[in-house]
Amino acid sequence: MSNEISMSVKDFLDYVAQSKSKATLRLYKRGLTLFSEWYGKSLEEILEERRQDWISGNLVQKKRFTREIEKFHKWMVDKGYSMHACETAKRSVT
Repeated sequence: MSNEISMSVKDFLDYVAQSKSKATLRLYKRGLTLFSEWYGKSLEEILEERRQDWISGNLVQKKRFTREIEKFHKWMVDKGYSMHACETAKRSVT
């Protein structure tokens, strides 16, 4: 399993905190929270689903979250979030 897939939510946010600005960290946290609320599961549950998709070996299953992220992005646009907020939230979950 790659490091990307085995990284925890805390590990990811620690990485962002060390490598990005405070404003970016704040926006990424907000994006993750919004995605979790929109998706209806905790970040840990989402990450586990993503891990299972990845290790399934099924290409369609591996790409499932790409489609979910696009739906999330569209939902944010439809709700009137700024394009910057939409793009940052999308990056926070990819």
